[in-house]
Amino acid sequence: MKLPFLLFVFISITYVSIGQKGVPAFGKIELSDFDFKDCSFDPGAEAYKLIDWGKMYYTRSINDPYSFTPMFERRVRIKILKPSGLSYANLTIPFYTKNNEEKMVGVDACTYNWTEDKKIKKSIVSRSAIYKRQVNKQYSEMIVVFPEVKVGSVIEYKYRVQRKSMADIKDWYFQSNIPTRFSGYQVNIPLLFHFAIQPLTVDSLEIKETKFTDRLLIKGAVVNNTILQKNYTMHHLPGVRNEPYMSSARDYLQRLSFQLSEIDYGNGSVLNIRTDWEDVVSELMTDRDFGGQINRKPTLAYDMIIAAKKLESIEKRMAFVYNYLKSTVQWNGRETIYSYDGIKAAFQNKTGSSADINLLLISLLNHAGIEAIPILFSTRDNGLVNTALPFINQFNTVMAFVPDKNKYFVLDAADQYSTYHLMPAKIVNSKGFIVENSSGRWLDIVDTLNKYKVITATRGAIDSNGTMKGDVLITGSGYARKQHCENWLSGKEKFNPNDLTSGNEIIEMNEASVHNLTNESLPLEKTLRYTMALNNTGELYYFKLNPFSELENNRFIANERRTDIDFGFQQDYSVYGNYVIPENLIFEELPQNISLIMPDTSIIFKRYISTDNNSLNVRMSVEFKRSYYTASEYPAFAAFNKLLFSKLDEPVILKKKKLL
Repeated sequence: MKLPFLLFVFISITYVSIGQKGVPAFGKIELSDFDFKDCSFDPGAEAYKLIDWGKMYYTRSINDPYSFTPMFERRVRIKILKPSGLSYANLTIPFYTKNNEEKMVGVDACTYNWTEDKKIKKSIVSRSAIYKRQVNKQYSEMIVVFPEVKVGSVIEYKYRVQRKSMADIKDWYFQSNIPTRFSGYQVNIPLLFHFAIQPLTVDSLEIKETKFTDRLLIKGAVVNNTILQKNYTMHHLPGVRNEPYMSSARDYLQRLSFQLSEIDYGNGSVLNIRTDWEDVVSELMTDRDFGGQINRKPTLAYDMIIAAKKLESIEKRMAFVYNYLKSTVQWNGRETIYSYDGIKAAFQNKTGSSADINLLLISLLNHAGIEAIPILFSTRDNGLVNTALPFINQFNTVMAFVPDKNKYFVLDAADQYSTYHLMPAKIVNSKGFIVENSSGRWLDIVDTLNKYKVITATRGAIDSNGTMKGDVLITGSGYARKQHCENWLSGKEKFNPNDLTSGNEIIEMNEASVHNLTNESLPLEKTLRYTMALNNTGELYYFKLNPFSELENNRFIANERRTDIDFGFQQDYSVYGNYVIPENLIFEELPQNISLIMPDTSIIFKRYISTDNNSLNVRMSVEFKRSYYTASEYPAFAAFNKLLFSKLDEPVILKKKKLL
């Protein structure tokens, strides 16, 4: 956001460097940093952040002595503990380059190793190993490649960023995915700035404030101005690592957020500078890379638009345009809210970013007579949006919102595997900001109509040597259909003809085929033919009832969990089986008929088994009625899952008949 010219005329601030007591300076390595091989408060970490220190301050402008420039500095020191931690030696520092908002003005880095003659060897990163790469028109990256890094090395880097906007102080994250011994942030704020500061912390946060006086030149006269220096520090923070079915790790990192609210010029003159969502809407709709694309004249896909207008209902027209665009323009893998190259180029090149495709979709829908509105999201991988902070850079993608009487659709034409019936999976259980009217509005994205539904039907015939042969039909509906389509078309299908290990059993897949791949109105069906040698000990043979059901492994085996569980949608699994055994075998032991219900009734498991001579029939179902569990609910959730999977793993035991 641009600040008034008066502010530039009034203020110039001289930065006073104040060191952080107890934190060694850049290049001053402590011998003790080479002694330990693990993190005491977060054992097993691949790397250990010893120091993470940031500063935000203002300097005099070189070109204009009456103005000032915001500056951000950061210094990080990391100890490599495991081979997997060597990846930290390839550093990527992103910075925001749209409209020259941020400029990288200095990077220094080096590697430290403890040599055999008990000395510290310092290897400075050469300038050729530090280079800039432009990601898109919004972001660039500074790449740093550290030399001579091995397990036990310490790497250190620092950099400085010159910022253009004075409307905000850069947020600070105390935590990351590896443990941090010390993290501190120092901000020097002229008292005429009033910032709203929001600490999002759980552990102890130490805050110290001091004031010092700076001299300002205002219209030829020297006056004093007070600077408020705030130091925030935290110690011994464990890493926030990926856990099964968690949303973005960023949502759980302890941090500080800042927003400039007003400027106090004194004598009762106060300028309210806080932005709001109305400003966001105005900025977006006047931006040539956003609103300028939506409002383009209808020169693209003219024949398709004419054909769409002939369809009767809004839903049919919408589906026609949506499916046309999905089959015409392919997503290039980039998520963004701006169409930098323009929707016309994306249409002509048949490829584009999420913004290129979905802003094009909105434009085509509107020209086909269907009301379509842009809706902004931060995807599950990107993290939750703070609705109290009206900042555009919280969002990383845009989609189309289409109202239709008493219902609505959210469309993402960049997702080749989704259908218009489903909410896009990567934004379910999040909030979207609809860019409409003057102030916009928020929409909670929850899908209670569609589930992740899988039905597995298995037939198997066992011969006298303990080998089972048969076929499987796997049906995927709702979000399972989408996932199964993506797995099959992208080559990630685990049931392709090969050897499949399930527990202690080796299953040979002889044939696999798929049906209804292009018919989105029908469930996706996969048929498999398999051969499996049963495990045996002496006269006993064993096999499990769920090797193809997606319920083979319990992913919630950790004793503790730090993040919430977000499945995105409810899940429903049904397993049917028919197994025939030879004359020389009998059923020795069968899993019992059972019904298990979690105390809050959110998970229900049922199993029914029957036998008839040499035939066994099984029917099992597992229903997850909730899609979200908080971290505090994890102990009860994990305990029930442990019981559930112990029951799912119970084998059928066969025994050889005794000869008469």
